[in-house]
Amino acid sequence: DLSMPIARRRIVVNGAQRAYSDQFVWIALATLLGLPATVAPLDLDSEGLPFGIQIVGGFGRDRSPLQFARLLEPLTGGCRVATGVPR
Repeated sequence: DLSMPIARRRIVVNGAQRAYSDQFVWIALATLLGLPATVAPLDLDSEGLPFGIQIVGGFGRDRSPLQFARLLEPLTGGCRVATGVPR
């Protein structure tokens, strides 16, 4: 939703309104340290919504998290279409 400034954007998490910028905490450590990071899908939750794992690599090792995500894919089934609707 680009219709308003980031400071005014909201998302729904577990049925509650949260600041859009709350999501930045999940990328902050890797971003601050300049580390490569990839998010790989794991599964769908009991409500049919996707969840995944953040994989962080070492400095200058940009391909490592991507390769780890590739190795996970046969175990997790890769990306799936969400069947649930966010609350």
